[in-house]
Amino acid sequence: MGEKVFCLYTNKEQERLLAMAYSEEQINEELQYYSGGVWFEYDVIENTSIIDNERLYKKSIDFPETPNIRPKYVEEKETYKWIK
Repeated sequence: MGEKVFCLYTNKEQERLLAMAYSEEQINEELQYYSGGVWFEYDVIENTSIIDNERLYKKSIDFPETPNIRPKYVEEKETYKWIK
């Protein structure tokens, strides 16, 4: 059990899941899109999709006052030019 997963919920009662991260670097990336919430940490049971040992993530989390708007993924359309 070495892998961890982190889940961001709206509050400690976990009313709504906002985001997930698999490393502290991903937590920092996700933070830019939210102004608040509570992170929980779980252990991933090896070779399964099961998470266990829920803990409140206690490291200092600084949410931005004004979160960024998450860019939407838009697939670029290729344009072809016919050569005569």
